[in-house]
Amino acid sequence: LHSTSRRQRQMCIRDRTDTEAPVISLTNGANVTVNYSSDFNLSNYVSVNDNYDGSIQPQVEGSVDTRKEDGTQTLTINATDSSGNKSTAQLNVNVKDTQAPTISLSKSEVTVNAGESLDLSKYLSSATDNKDGDLKSKVSIPSVSTSRAGTYTATYSVSDSEGNKATASLSVKVKAIQAARTSRKSSVCLLYTSDAA
Repeated sequence: LHSTSRRQRQMCIRDRTDTEAPVISLTNGANVTVNYSSDFNLSNYVSVNDNYDGSIQPQVEGSVDTRKEDGTQTLTINATDSSGNKSTAQLNVNVKDTQAPTISLSKSEVTVNAGESLDLSKYLSSATDNKDGDLKSKVSIPSVSTSRAGTYTATYSVSDSEGNKATASLSVKVKAIQAARTSRKSSVCLLYTSDAA
């Protein structure tokens, strides 16, 4: 007689129901300021992570116009994971011109002789601003005295309508004038007497 024994194995499956909502992180806080006319990238300010799904792409209500400086632009950030858990947050965006103008010079240094006249305006190529545009006519042109030899720094400056200031520097080398050397020729006079015939 053969007896057979049967073993039954029971498998227990734990219920892994996900009830935790995604976490919306506002990297720089709920109130941020962005530069006028800049590119607005939401990922620089918002990230969403879920305990089960990992990184989640949020859904956004609203938009940001970086050429609009009046008032606060509010974005509503919504995130839903694969289990249907939802999170929401708000990001308040203010637009302000925080960027200084750009001054371009045609040279970084010039050399002149002592006493020569020097017009520093001719080395100014351009001055532009992200909001005000062309500011070349508003640039403060420096002056450098060439009366004494040495190296000097000429600083150009300009500010936009928001008070953002830009500067650019030009190195000015003033050379001393070497005195001209003169060669003196010496002459020798010989005195002699002659007998008259």
